[in-house]
Amino acid sequence: MGLGSAVTFNLAQARQAALEARKLQAVGIDPIEHRRSQRAQKRARDIRVVTFRQEAEAYINVHRSSWKNAKHAEQWRSTLEVYAYPVIGEVPVGELIGLKNIVVLNDEAHHRYRERPQVEEEKLKGEKKEEAERNNEAARP
Repeated sequence: MGLGSAVTFNLAQARQAALEARKLQAVGIDPIEHRRSQRAQKRARDIRVVTFRQEAEAYINVHRSSWKNAKHAEQWRSTLEVYAYPVIGEVPVGELIGLKNIVVLNDEAHHRYRERPQVEEEKLKGEKKEEAERNNEAARP
């Protein structure tokens, strides 16, 4: 395991580093892997965390000009604010898992389906038809 240049580390520092490496080995930890892990953790802490909300807003801003109507951007934003942001808005994008995404999208899709007027009309027509069929069956001798 190298420490670097002899100019960078004096003998006392090199001995101290060697002692720490031997202590890690004594408890079954590879000192080189440990150092790599420490560096990776530091890099991960230094990386700027992007949340779902930030990424979604960036997406809307990039695609806004390609949508036919300015209202579409507001519909996107409104839908996300109502359904997605309260649940996953502040979650880092890298931590999102499929199940949580599916739950949010299913809730939103269910709401949109219920809110569509033609769906409600079709539902009422179906209920009336079923009721009429029950009445006809009850009236038969």
